[in-house]
Amino acid sequence: MRRLVGRYQTAGQVQDALDRTRAWWNRALGTLRVHTPLLSVDFLLNRWLLYQSLSCRFWGRTALYQSSGAFGFRDQLQDSMAFLYAAPALTRSHILTSASRQFVEGDVQHWWHAESGVGVRTRCSDDLLWLPYVVSRYVEVTAIGPFWTRRSRSSKARRSPPRSRRNYSCRRRRSRPRPCGTIASAPLSILSRALGRTACR
Repeated sequence: MRRLVGRYQTAGQVQDALDRTRAWWNRALGTLRVHTPLLSVDFLLNRWLLYQSLSCRFWGRTALYQSSGAFGFRDQLQDSMAFLYAAPALTRSHILTSASRQFVEGDVQHWWHAESGVGVRTRCSDDLLWLPYVVSRYVEVTAIGPFWTRRSRSSKARRSPPRSRRNYSCRRRRSRPRPCGTIASAPLSILSRALGRTACR
């Protein structure tokens, strides 16, 4: 707080920060322009929905059914796709974060709190295929091939008991986790896990 107060001692410093903030939002929200026969649709698609996705869904994580501020594996991966053109670095960063919430067995943490790593390990099947999909879209849009070889870290935690649907409090250790593979290997292990859950039909 002291650093923040010291940074904005004068009206000029405050105005400069405001100008830079406005410029950042204008760049991010003005990347794509959509024109439709309906002006109301244009208002939604141009700036507003992207702003809502970033401020409410991705940063705030305060949307319906997500009032705790936790990250959802599926939810925020979906949200990050909205920024593929406007802010691809944000999508890239969240891909790496999501890959780090994958367990060595191939399944993932359904939701977690960033500060502590506390969350739930579940048997939800709808989480699994979102990481491979978002990674493939990111590479397709940005054409960054070497991204596949980026090192990725996975988590370790107690498995859910056979008759239990979830395991709460998968706390990440404070020590730095060791690398265990690449971004390419993370979706592959998830796909293997997902295919292993399919029925004979």
